Amino acid sequence: MRNLLVSALLVMAIGCNTFADDIYLAAGVASTDRVWHASDYATLVNLINEKKVPLLSAEKPIENRIIDRLCSLKNLELGRNKTLSIGPRFQEFSGILQATNQLLKRYLAEAALGAPLGEELSRLLTFQAHVSALGIDLVDELVPTLPKDGTYEVRMKGLAQMKNGLNTMFSGLYTSIAEDEIYSDAQRSRILDGVATTIPQFVTVLSNDTKIEFAKKYTQLKERFKSETDLAKLEKIVSQLKGEQPKD
Repeated sequence: MRNLLVSALLVMAIGCNTFADDIYLAAGVASTDRVWHASDYATLVNLINEKKVPLLSAEKPIENRIIDRLCSLKNLELGRNKTLSIGPRFQEFSGILQATNQLLKRYLAEAALGAPLGEELSRLLTFQAHVSALGIDLVDELVPTLPKDGTYEVRMKGLAQMKNGLNTMFSGLYTSIAEDEIYSDAQRSRILDGVATTIPQFVTVLSNDTKIEFAKKYTQLKERFKSETDLAKLEKIVSQLKGEQPKD
């Protein structure tokens, strides 16, 4: 009985220390055991920008858990819940996109200075691919609902600007997959999976010239990937960019 009591107290002590060491939770970052919303992303980014918490490192267990949560696809389920009106869903998407864009810029700036951030960047970029795909789908839903009043043209220009940003994202994803210095093979494969999964959405917003350019580039990437799984993903990307029908 004495040993059991000591063990129980030890577990409680470890739990207390873990909480005490979690400067993110103490600073106001959302719990990792629930789905995050756009406001939760904004809170994390603001705390990092204000230097109240450091940029997350995948090497540290607490911070790695936060990265897992902020890159969880479950956080995008609200945006795909068509029982809700398009307005709040689009607003939720926009908030997540804006926050993750800011995070991505912070990581890229640190990586440019030589910080080894391939793990963090590859996970965030993969998530960004899925966020972008959600945005493309939401725009397709949103456009037919826009009233053709005095604000229609301005709104359409805003959406066109957003689509241009998604084109830039697609180009950045390729650059990351082709990168030799920052990413490991496993990290490149992770980003490749994100592109292969979301390519059906991306091809709907890419120009014909862009599709031709990247079909060639992804074809050339087949020389550097060895696994059958990765090669199949490359084949899917190329065929989609060429407008071929998906194979059964």
